[in-house]
Amino acid sequence: QGSEWNREESGFIRSALAMYPSMDPYWSLGLALPVVEFNDAYYHHHDEPEGDTKSFRTAELAHLADQQGARLLLGGMGGDMAAPFRGTGYLEQLARRGHWLDLVRQVRRQAHARGDTVAGIFRREVLRTFAPVWLRRGNDRLRHGRGPEGQDIFAIHPDFAARLGIPELRRAAEAGQDVHMDVRQRQLPLVNSGRLGGGDSWAGRHVPGMESPQPLMDRRLWDWCHHVPVGEFVRDGRPRSLYRRALHDVLPEDILQRTSKGWFAPDYQQRLAACTPAIEAFLARLPASDPVWGYVNRPKVEETLRRINGPGAGDSWDNRYQIILCRGLRLAHFVAWFQRPA
Repeated sequence: QGSEWNREESGFIRSALAMYPSMDPYWSLGLALPVVEFNDAYYHHHDEPEGDTKSFRTAELAHLADQQGARLLLGGMGGDMAAPFRGTGYLEQLARRGHWLDLVRQVRRQAHARGDTVAGIFRREVLRTFAPVWLRRGNDRLRHGRGPEGQDIFAIHPDFAARLGIPELRRAAEAGQDVHMDVRQRQLPLVNSGRLGGGDSWAGRHVPGMESPQPLMDRRLWDWCHHVPVGEFVRDGRPRSLYRRALHDVLPEDILQRTSKGWFAPDYQQRLAACTPAIEAFLARLPASDPVWGYVNRPKVEETLRRINGPGAGDSWDNRYQIILCRGLRLAHFVAWFQRPA
């Protein structure tokens, strides 16, 4: 149902389950936990709003596992960063080293493997990396319609943001931003900090006492993958080539050769829209004059709520939905709870 991001995944699920005939699957359907929840009890145990815009999925998994008596819930954090790395940055590397013949071959192979165009890949992953930062940023604004500070995707009130100095901080950060296409290089500070694998809070915040290790964030795995040449991750133009070759005798062919990626929560838009009555009740309880709206931009929340209930809203992905309606309303709820009478 819906377009690509919300596509039918039953074939992939059946292929995965067929690998383990003894597995007993459990299904979680419907609005077991709402995307946006105005529950004061949350702050009896936590001193800040939940920052993960998809934490409802984590909570569902943790509670479902807890109901079945599980004590361990494995997480997939880091799945795009180390061993299953897509190999982005390799085309840039070939271009900067002047390996033009290899570059042309690799672009063609990637276009064939990914079902993309040669021109599109070359423009995004080669030409773009050589353009000045100001030109890339200007092009992004034209394509995505965002303001200088990208304020249209955040729910914070502009006056409050100005008092905090956020626009100046963002401009200073953007001025020196020259993002490396090889995401592994951007993750090096995290690797070197020694904080990898510390994902206990992933499920523990929802079900205290449940362990939630992150196998793909193992420091040993990251150390090894960071020493693998980036070209090995995209050999013959196949993204995640290293992982595919390592699992060639483990995964069925339709999973092994898959180039698309399912969303963590493909029904995210519909779930948000289903929260409309609760959101409207929260807005009605706090009039526009309430101090809460000095921190959160109420008109932007109301506009986003109208958008998500408009025609076709469930068939596209828009960060405004999750950031404004989730993080924005969680902040509004937290401020409202914090200023409640003692």
